[in-house]
Amino acid sequence: MTCDIVIRNGHVVDPATGTDGVKTIGILGNQIVEGAEAGKASVSEVDAAGCYVFPGLVDHHAHLFYGASEFCVKPETCLPFGVTAMVDPGTAGSANFDSFYQNIIVGSIPRIRAYISVNPGGLYGREYHTHYDASLLSPGRMSYQNIKAIFEKYPEQLLGLKLMLSTANVGDQGIEILEATLRLADEIGCRVCVHTTDMSITAADVAGRLRPGDIYCHCFTCTDGRSILDEAGRVRPEVLDARRRGVIFDAANGTFHYDHEVAEAAIAQGFPPDVLGSDIVIYAANMGHKVRSLPFLMSKYRNVGMDLPSVVRMVTQTPARLMGMEGEIGTLAPGAFADVAIFKWKEAKAYFEDAKSTYRETDRLLVPQMTIADGKIVYCQVDFNNGL
Repeated sequence: MTCDIVIRNGHVVDPATGTDGVKTIGILGNQIVEGAEAGKASVSEVDAAGCYVFPGLVDHHAHLFYGASEFCVKPETCLPFGVTAMVDPGTAGSANFDSFYQNIIVGSIPRIRAYISVNPGGLYGREYHTHYDASLLSPGRMSYQNIKAIFEKYPEQLLGLKLMLSTANVGDQGIEILEATLRLADEIGCRVCVHTTDMSITAADVAGRLRPGDIYCHCFTCTDGRSILDEAGRVRPEVLDARRRGVIFDAANGTFHYDHEVAEAAIAQGFPPDVLGSDIVIYAANMGHKVRSLPFLMSKYRNVGMDLPSVVRMVTQTPARLMGMEGEIGTLAPGAFADVAIFKWKEAKAYFEDAKSTYRETDRLLVPQMTIADGKIVYCQVDFNNGL
């Protein structure tokens, strides 16, 4: 078979198909195809010797409402990171989701799905905390009706409701507004994604109320000593029970939402995150030691001791399923969209910083070499595949 692009000699890691070894990948149009081994490429032969070949990465937590929120990035910022699909975690609300859809989602190269904030205005700034209470989600309120209308208008784009449970947003009404949000989600038939940093209530309060498929966001945060760990440093029983029920735990790293000690203890106890979102924002992309990029964070979890296929699963197969796109993205199986990310492990002394400004050192990083989105090469490292 003649393909448009053939990727040869690379070590393919695709948890969705169980692939972990050298394999040839063929692309025709915007799809992965079979029979590439003996075929030729009409557009590009890619020699991935010494590299890892992953499905295009899925960033499950990225703030993308660029131009309407002071901290958002353009989706295309993340193409050089190997990211080809993204989930916005409620930057827009019912008052401005139309604008987000028309100005960002429609023209984006990375595929985007989104949560919608229960706050009508969404998240418009880093230092501006809109206060809201449970009455906002009462059936008689306009915000309640507007949220339902937006879900009816964008059923393919919207995944669920986003609730900021920070004390600055909800005061001491954390439980009341969480339960009100869950009631509305039941009526709509959607998930709830809960921001759990700086809460006045406990991890047990939240985990014990979430339903199968709901997202416990920033699972390795630690505020004033409060986290998913109990006083003895063990993962709380309510948190373990939530995972057994099917609650999803997103690392959603961010600048302020990751604690080395919490993450290391939880992972050592067999409690890794289900998904790894970057929580990327304009002041953390491509700089510093806390976020930088999704592959930088993948390197961190590999450094903690997770095996590579498990790390790759957190940014491919699992978020693809949560987006309702399993089999279409997050895999290199024949018939899937041709989204591919090629990386090298490179020797490099680097540091991973947490919210408390403590550091962990590494001697290697995953470095992006090429990104293919929807069958098109959209990024290539200057010294990779010379002669392309």
